[in-house]
Amino acid sequence: MRKDAASRLTLGLKLRWQLFNALTRITDRATTPSDVVPADVNAKPSLWIFVSTIGELHATAPFLNTLIDNASAEGKEVVLLTDRDGYAESYQSLFPHAHVVRVTGSQHQAKELAAHFRPTLFVIAEIPCWPSDAPCRLPFGFLYEAKRLSAGTALINGWIYGYPTSCRADAIERRLFQRDWLRLIDVLCAQNERVAHALRDAGAHLVHITGNIKFDALDTLPRPLENTRSPRMLQAIRSSGRPTIVAGCVTEADERDLVLAAFESIVRAVPRALLVLAPRHPENPRVMQSLRERLGASGMNFVLRSESGDRELSEDVTVLVLDTMGELRDFYAVASIAHVGRDHNILEPLAYACPVSVRPAWNSTYPSFPVYELTRDGGLLIESDDPQMLGSRWQALLTDAALRNGQTKGIRVLLDHAQGATERTWSALQGIASATREQG
Repeated sequence: MRKDAASRLTLGLKLRWQLFNALTRITDRATTPSDVVPADVNAKPSLWIFVSTIGELHATAPFLNTLIDNASAEGKEVVLLTDRDGYAESYQSLFPHAHVVRVTGSQHQAKELAAHFRPTLFVIAEIPCWPSDAPCRLPFGFLYEAKRLSAGTALINGWIYGYPTSCRADAIERRLFQRDWLRLIDVLCAQNERVAHALRDAGAHLVHITGNIKFDALDTLPRPLENTRSPRMLQAIRSSGRPTIVAGCVTEADERDLVLAAFESIVRAVPRALLVLAPRHPENPRVMQSLRERLGASGMNFVLRSESGDRELSEDVTVLVLDTMGELRDFYAVASIAHVGRDHNILEPLAYACPVSVRPAWNSTYPSFPVYELTRDGGLLIESDDPQMLGSRWQALLTDAALRNGQTKGIRVLLDHAQGATERTWSALQGIASATREQG
């Protein structure tokens, strides 16, 4: 298998790679330096995992947790690659012994990384399935370097966005290497037949349809409050018995205003109600300034989690702005109702059998869509673009225990039937898993 892996670096691919490298050297000079730790005398056998955001990390946790535990038990280093700023702290808190490296976009960063941490297995978590297909950036150089060093390679929980390339360099990269990208991956695991068909059409030989690991992640998401970053605040919310609506991944201003207007419509009927609002990009000053202005105009008393610290909220606080990274799933644990921003992951609140509201008209290319579609068709979502209607549905759930219990039971029954993808993924990866153990 290792000999076959190396043989995929054909003369034609090597020549194309040399040409592309020549084209990218100039732009790479302007690239931000990588976050690679200082070199050791000898490169250490390592597991590389590309996981773009915390969303992909949580979605594939049942598989990745075991994979990382196995690698650590075998004495291998673990390298988590992300192309986004702002996730290092969250990744490090979940995997304290891992090396978190930000992918800069340089085609040559992988070679530098391999000089410190030689990959024996490289896993891509969910996206991208080929160059520049998803809202993340993983240069082809990482796959090429892994295969040059005879590492096993795998794509798990694969999903196709179908995005066009955003610039000329990305278009050239895709044109030159899309087929090679797919053929340098030893095991391709797709969520469904539609994704598998797209991968085959793009040049993949063998694709395993394993289902969606997100459903298996339901058991891994809840964690004891004492293991969170806000144990005091979370415990106080739970103990207070306050009806709590947690609105997560609220990206657009119009959705933020929908949530706030719906909440304003119920505060008189449910006077102790608390709204926890998690904006999608709290690191963006314009997003936060706009949110502050909107909350100030509402007259509702609000605090920011980043400013308040982990302390008990006073009863006069109506809105908690969750402007920290990696905490949203923990606040879903104390939610009476969750609202999830359009096209984002509704499984995190569903893990707690929490009723969920959303806006309609989700994008069918997003990896969040299959879960949305399943729960919507099962009648388990509150779906509305009207603040009065949304507020009315929230109020009914907060004041009618029988209605809420029925919703909770339906969620548990439906999601129990959708699990098993993790086991199927392990079966697909059996061959390269054993080979990489020998290599380490």
